[in-house]
Amino acid sequence: GRSALTILGIVIGIAAVVTMTSLIAGMRASLLSTVGADQARLIQVAATTGEIISFEDMEYIKEQVPGVSYVGTMSFGNQAQVSTERKSASADVYGASPGVLKINEKTYEINKGRYFLSSDSEQIRQVAILDGSLVKKLYNDENADVVGKTITVNGAKYSVIGTLKPSTGLMAGFGGDAIYIPVLTSINRM
Repeated sequence: GRSALTILGIVIGIAAVVTMTSLIAGMRASLLSTVGADQARLIQVAATTGEIISFEDMEYIKEQVPGVSYVGTMSFGNQAQVSTERKSASADVYGASPGVLKINEKTYEINKGRYFLSSDSEQIRQVAILDGSLVKKLYNDENADVVGKTITVNGAKYSVIGTLKPSTGLMAGFGGDAIYIPVLTSINRM
């Protein structure tokens, strides 16, 4: 009697441990396949109430927090008039430090062209990445190849270096159109 109950208890215990281990491994695999390994380690911090996170703050975080490989910033949207030779549309302009869009590539997936380089921001280049809905409004096709074309943002000329895939970008699903420029260009030119 007792040995049968002891064996049954051991079997149930082992089965529970194996089940929990498999369940946790499956959840981890599902999370990593859904968001990617980089996204699973991504922490985003937003400043509120008018406070800003300075470049010095970002460097401090990178130096002082173990395991941090990248710290970036994004300035949030001023409305701007974006024009081509033929069309014009209103869009939110976001300044992004190099790598921010790439780190969040599930949200900001490049359709054509490239992400920002460090030199784009350091040299305050007037380059832009357009989201798919803005490309559609300006060029009648969200998959149009507009890399290398010049657009005007509030009267200033910008060279398009990339476009995001349709239904990606910060405003995807909210009906907004967005244009992304290097953060230092945003701070100095907008």
